Amino acid sequence: MLKKLIIILPILLLSNISKAPIYCINSSDLLSSKIDNSNIIVKIRLLRPDLDYQTSKTIGLYLKEASSKHNIPINTLLTIAYMESSFNQDAIGSKNEKGLMQIMPLHENYSCKSLNTSNLKDNIECGCRVLSENLFNFNGDILPAVTAYNRGTSGTKKLLRSNIDISKVKYTSKFISINGYLNLIGE
Repeated sequence: MLKKLIIILPILLLSNISKAPIYCINSSDLLSSKIDNSNIIVKIRLLRPDLDYQTSKTIGLYLKEASSKHNIPINTLLTIAYMESSFNQDAIGSKNEKGLMQIMPLHENYSCKSLNTSNLKDNIECGCRVLSENLFNFNGDILPAVTAYNRGTSGTKKLLRSNIDISKVKYTSKFISINGYLNLIGE
């Protein structure tokens, strides 16, 4: 009989250093996930242990497809989806952002006009389009691209013109911490 596998999640978010919580994941879930997207599912479940396996599997599949299509590292997409909505496909933000990737109404009318961003797969596709545009606008530099995902292109350019170290910006700093942790686990 398989016992539970204990996995320690040592994420230091921002500058808060605290004892890392211990999460339990059923080892049978890990074994069955080896068939498809195992590492992605494990990462989702590490970040959101309360999320059921099937939801994690579906999110992982769509993120993996979008990662391949847009040539964006899977850990980058996992980190953004976690930071934006905590992998909640029904999330609605304070500025009417919606879905897993928290798509702004502006993007629904511009970058993602042909997509239904209420649909999980389309929402992820739209988020990837926005991030791809940001990567293009910032010459492939991931930190300003991620900052722009949260603050907008003009807000990020303003920070850069002010010679502010964007790695110290709250959202970007959190991205660095979580993405760094996911990179330690591997692709």
